[in-house]
Amino acid sequence: MKIYPRAALVAVSKVMTGRGRRWGGRAIGWGELRRYAGEHSWLVLVVGAGLIFAGAVDFRPPQQVRSSGGLVSEVVGDAPKQSFATEVGHAQAVQLRATLQRYLDPTMDVLRPSPEVEASAQILSSPVVTTIYGMQATIEQTIKLPGARNELDVSVKATPRKHGRARGGKPAEVVVDHELSVRSRKIPRWFGTVEHRQHVRELGKIFDIEARPYRIVFAVDDELFSLDLDLKRADHESR
Repeated sequence: MKIYPRAALVAVSKVMTGRGRRWGGRAIGWGELRRYAGEHSWLVLVVGAGLIFAGAVDFRPPQQVRSSGGLVSEVVGDAPKQSFATEVGHAQAVQLRATLQRYLDPTMDVLRPSPEVEASAQILSSPVVTTIYGMQATIEQTIKLPGARNELDVSVKATPRKHGRARGGKPAEVVVDHELSVRSRKIPRWFGTVEHRQHVRELGKIFDIEARPYRIVFAVDDELFSLDLDLKRADHESR
C-alpha cells in the first residue's frame, strides 16, 4: 500500500482554511479546530509518525531475498567422504585428500584411527585435488560448524615429491612437503568483535603417507576435530 503525503497535506490545508466540511455540512471554525487538536494531540503524533515511517521504509522485500526454513546445522549435516578418481590421465599425477571430522565425545583418543573412533565421527568436508610431482596443491575451505557460533578456515598446501629410488619392483617413496593452518572465528551472539584464533600451524615433511593417513587432532572450545591427509598416485590402486 502506498501513502501519498501530498494528498494528506491538501486535506489538512482545506481544514485549516475552513473549506473542510463536517457530516452536517457546517464549516469547521479555527477555534473548534484548535480545541479538537488539543483534545486529540496524541492522534496527531501517531499519524505524523506513521507518515514518516511509511516514507522511510520500503515494505516490499527485494527480489534477491529467498526465505528458507532450514537451520545451518540441518543444511550442513554429514558430508560424504570423497573417493579418489580411478583414472587421472597422467603417469605423474598425484591425488591429495583432506578430510575434516568432528567427534561427539571430546574425551575420546582419536589420534590413532580405529573403526570405533571413525564410527563416532561426523565428516564435515573431504575435498580431493590433483597435482603432479613437484607442483603444489592447495585446499582452502571455510566451514560453518553446525549448531555453533564458530567458523573454521582450513588451509592445506602440499607438494608431493619422489624420495629415493624404486627398489625390488616397488616405486620410489612419496614425501609431501606441507603447510597446514586451521583458524577459527568466533561470532559474538549479539554485539562485540569477532574473535580470531589459531589452532594448527605446521610446516614440514610427511613420510609414509601412503601406508596410513597423516592425522592432526585439535579442539575448538569444547569440540574435538581431526584433519586427515592421504594421497594416491597414478600407479596405485584407488582406495
